[in-house]
Amino acid sequence: MRTRGRLINELVGTFLTANADWLLLFSLGLLVELVLGGKTILGRLPSTDSLISHPFTFIKKRLDRANRSPGALKLRGFLTLIVLAPITVYLGALLNTLMMFEPFGPPLAALLLARSINLRGVWEETIETARTQNAGMHAALRTGNAQIVLNVARDWGGNMILFTLGGFALLLPFRLFSVAVDGVNPTSAAWPKGSFTRPFTLLYDLMALPGAILTSLCFALAPILVPGTKLGAARGPIAESTREGGLRGILSRIIPLSIVAYGLGYAFRFDGSGADKAKRWLGPKDGRARLEGSDTRQTTRFLLASGAWMVLMMIMLAMLILLAKN
Repeated sequence: MRTRGRLINELVGTFLTANADWLLLFSLGLLVELVLGGKTILGRLPSTDSLISHPFTFIKKRLDRANRSPGALKLRGFLTLIVLAPITVYLGALLNTLMMFEPFGPPLAALLLARSINLRGVWEETIETARTQNAGMHAALRTGNAQIVLNVARDWGGNMILFTLGGFALLLPFRLFSVAVDGVNPTSAAWPKGSFTRPFTLLYDLMALPGAILTSLCFALAPILVPGTKLGAARGPIAESTREGGLRGILSRIIPLSIVAYGLGYAFRFDGSGADKAKRWLGPKDGRARLEGSDTRQTTRFLLASGAWMVLMMIMLAMLILLAKN
């Protein structure tokens, strides 16, 4: 009979081997999205979020009624959560099994991963807005730049950590929570006013936070490589914590947005609205809210530098997994 210590070592070894495979698979999916993503090729295929959003929207329309009390709506949201979340975990575990069957499993898993990432698509939309240069496009550019930042933190950092830890069994529930939060406002760092989506928002923030912190670390290091940016970007969350309202909100959005805002001298709307006037902004006191096309190009350079740090982090993570396995 195997001793308890030997059994634990075998289980840990199996877990670390799966981690290494899943990190490699995520890297492949990320590469596919960056090369083939956008509207032309992969954009013609349904995304993971769009497949999840159909049943969620169907249920939400029937349960999230204006004539219900906040308590009743929160209860309905919680019941919806405990019904849908286990389903996504089960489907994710099933995909984890299917993706092991070669030769078709890994490529299909990489394709599904690529459709769970939206970096190139949102970048193309923001670049197109920047090229338009029409009067009154400042708010749209500000929203687009905020969306790029948040997608990098969620779809790269968040997806990577969760998929490396549990494959699709963790990724699909995370995308469910993301669909619920994005349906309110995809760039808002404020807690949603609607009671129905609050249970989803809480779990979304908890699952997104490790990836957001890792990505934000890379954002804070980006000014080292990009001229014209501010080295004190890392003080963004600290400065925001001293303002009225503090860090009350969706932390996985407040942290990356504030770091980029302080690094580039921007001001993002806390509630994600495109309107120019607001009670609260994320960014330095002299931050600019009226962004131009040139600002989008600077944001792109900033995120490319952050991406270089992210790739380095991924390599280091892979090395740690392999060392721990050996």
